[in-house]
Amino acid sequence: MKCNFYIGQKVVCVNNKGNFSSRAPAYDRGNNVISLPYLKVGHIYTIKDIFYDSGCLSDGIVVLVEEIRRNQYDLLGRELGFHHSRFKPLQTKSTNSGIEMLRKICVDVSDNVLEKV
Repeated sequence: MKCNFYIGQKVVCVNNKGNFSSRAPAYDRGNNVISLPYLKVGHIYTIKDIFYDSGCLSDGIVVLVEEIRRNQYDLLGRELGFHHSRFKPLQTKSTNSGIEMLRKICVDVSDNVLEKV
């Protein structure tokens, strides 16, 4: 999976189930996958850092977010992050294009009214 995130980007959590790290499996005693309590699906986070973690079971791309400090560190002293697939970019709707279209409509209407008078 490709990671196109950048530092400072707003993202939305889409998965807080289980854990991609071999160091901190998120299973209860019955081997049922549990959620990460500090990571909330649907919440907006800001990317603080992106790095490769060879201990990650998947492709190793890990992100840190500004809003969560885990106080757990890997052998290199880096804060433990979250696998990038837990997030998707925040989609913001641009109102600029809609406003520009309305302005053009208003100008067209006023031009037509003035021509008829």
